[in-house]
Amino acid sequence: MNAVATTILEAVPEDEQPDRRVRLRAAAAAAGMLRATPSPSRMSHSERLRIIESTRGLGQQVDRLLADERERM
Repeated sequence: MNAVATTILEAVPEDEQPDRRVRLRAAAAAAGMLRATPSPSRMSHSERLRIIESTRGLGQQVDRLLADERERM
């Protein structure tokens, strides 16, 4: 499988070749290493707030990590 993928990638003109991330993702998918993650949009706003509230008070370090992650979104 890897040899076939390499041959196909080598046949594509250089300016049309996928970047390293795309190739890595394709290789991981072919190896069965990727897993689907649910889309955040599938969760209702009230459900998301309920989950966030349920994580408060787990400790100062965990609270800080979760707050940082919330700000990132």
